[in-house]
Amino acid sequence: MRDLWPDFESSAIETNNSIDILRSQAREISKKTEQAVKATFSKLEYKQGPLAATVAVQQIIGALGSTTYEELLDQELQGKKDANKFYSVTKYKFEIYNDEYRFRLFVLENREIFPICLVVDDGICEEIRYKNRSNIMSNEELEDVLQEIFCSSKVRSIVTRMIQTKTKGR
Repeated sequence: MRDLWPDFESSAIETNNSIDILRSQAREISKKTEQAVKATFSKLEYKQGPLAATVAVQQIIGALGSTTYEELLDQELQGKKDANKFYSVTKYKFEIYNDEYRFRLFVLENREIFPICLVVDDGICEEIRYKNRSNIMSNEELEDVLQEIFCSSKVRSIVTRMIQTKTKGR
């Protein structure tokens, strides 16, 4: 039989530095605007509200019971971590704000290895001719897309307005 596996030695994997890049950029706008506009880059989390289950759903849940199943691993696999964690996605949001306003530029769907995904504000996408939801394949590509987003007239206009509202309040 022939070997169907690729040459792994030539398959270098770029380290995903998106978190560091975006945290750095969040600090930069604060410096650039003399604290008039700030940015936050943080995990996107939702508060869970009360679930209103119907009687029928409650009956189905009761009928299913609470039986759980655990996979039986071969002895040589026991104690090993599941490598699928490299592909699990954590969502982050990048927002600019001042004392009065906030604006979300995009959501980053991040994972340990590329590709990662940016879900960008519709108005920015339309202006820079970028798909609302796009895969990013490298740190360099992320930086290029971020520069386009930050330099878009929508972002520039919002930041300018935020600076003006801060100046008026003085």
